[in-house]
Amino acid sequence: RKAIHKNNTVSRRTWEMALYYAVKNNIEKGDIYLEQSKKHQYFWNTVYSDAEWKTEKPFAFNTLGFTESFHDMLAILKKEYTEGIALAKYHLDSSKNTFAYIDKGELKLRKEDALYIPDSTKKLKKFIESKMGIVRIEEVLSDLDKTYQFSRFFVSPEGFEKKLVLDNKTLYAAIVALGTNLGFVDMANSTLDIISLEKLKHVAQWCIRPDVINEANDFLIKKHSEHPLAQLHGDFTWSGSDGDRFCIQKSTNLASFYPKAFGYYQKVITIYTHLSDQYSVFSTQVISCGLREASYVLNGLLNHQMINNMHFHCTDTGGYTHQLFALCYLLKFSFQPRLKDLTNQTLYKIDKNDHYGEIDSIFNGYIDMDCIAEQWEQLIRIIASLKNQVAPAHLVLQKLSARGSSDRVSKAMMELGKLIKTIYILHYISKPDLRRKVQLQLNRGESRHYLARHIFFGNQGEFKTADYEEIMNIASCLSLLSNAVLLWNTPRIYAIVEELRRS
Repeated sequence: RKAIHKNNTVSRRTWEMALYYAVKNNIEKGDIYLEQSKKHQYFWNTVYSDAEWKTEKPFAFNTLGFTESFHDMLAILKKEYTEGIALAKYHLDSSKNTFAYIDKGELKLRKEDALYIPDSTKKLKKFIESKMGIVRIEEVLSDLDKTYQFSRFFVSPEGFEKKLVLDNKTLYAAIVALGTNLGFVDMANSTLDIISLEKLKHVAQWCIRPDVINEANDFLIKKHSEHPLAQLHGDFTWSGSDGDRFCIQKSTNLASFYPKAFGYYQKVITIYTHLSDQYSVFSTQVISCGLREASYVLNGLLNHQMINNMHFHCTDTGGYTHQLFALCYLLKFSFQPRLKDLTNQTLYKIDKNDHYGEIDSIFNGYIDMDCIAEQWEQLIRIIASLKNQVAPAHLVLQKLSARGSSDRVSKAMMELGKLIKTIYILHYISKPDLRRKVQLQLNRGESRHYLARHIFFGNQGEFKTADYEEIMNIASCLSLLSNAVLLWNTPRIYAIVEELRRS
């Protein structure tokens, strides 16, 4: 009312701000878009076009393992939902002293005991650490290169003009300069004129590129996964993703404030990494910490060759949305986040007229199954587009989230996600093994953050550049160094254990 004048005209300032928000919201939804833009696309340009979908449709349903009728999918969902209800009824009994119980109609949780670690394990850990010794990071790269020849991936592209002789020592120095955030100037000064600044910049410009780093990283991950000690930790069927924040000195669109950890004056960016159950980093993305991390979960899962169907993936609360639950389920990924404020999460009924006896009070909503059935073909169209990488997964997810329940396709995806989340929570509160596995995988991510902070010591762990490509190269080299440390440590730890067994 304050914005409207007495003569029924709207103040210009209010009109401008209203127009700004209307345009902004529609750009996020993809209803206002820019031709040829990578980011600001029309939503339906991020998936198969009508003509492409007409050709792709029969193959898509067959490849993904779905029928064109939602009826068959509904039967599977109802079966999983019924199993979850049965589990919850059995375990939500306060007399059994289980993790979750119902008190006065509300879901309550008990704090679980920490995992018991025997003194013998702690002693063994300290003994192994004492036997490992100290090694320089460039020696780690040199030793690994002698064994696996990973430097062969860092080749110059076609059309490269060879001005200087590029050797492996210069390559190691350039990777370390980027991955440790030391920079080329400080690295050149540290090598006592053995490696010049010109040579470092030359090898970085022509040989250290995102595609090359990814190839070398995948190679190191594969070699590590073949070691018997790595296989004791897992078989690459579990993974987790989480973001680690780093300060940035320059102004860039990626940077934003993160008061919770860095105060109100320091801008930061997020390095979002995917970690396997063998501790290896298989995906690295640089994103704004002002964005929800959930948008970037699928990028790492869809883009890595070692990720197979029925893969289990964990995140914390910031890594989930209802749409992501649905997308992961249809893509055959088992999405298992650790949800904060679990007791405040809404659980949904398939039919609002259903009654679940003593646990009925914890259900506060219901699913619009008709909407899912109505848009079933469009949901599979989106899934097939993601599977075949028609557009980046984070772009599709962001636009789906922005469109909200006003769009029927977005609403159908959200309704399906609510159902999958309900099934997951029912299992999560009933299965101690599941909760421990989720916690274990997230703990692995935290231990990797500690390693990354230890490696990324230069300039007090702050980025000095605002260029996105340069930031990505630094973050990717950090992941490469972290995987190199992992691959170098693993056989040495194994050898120490074997020596202990023999003695």
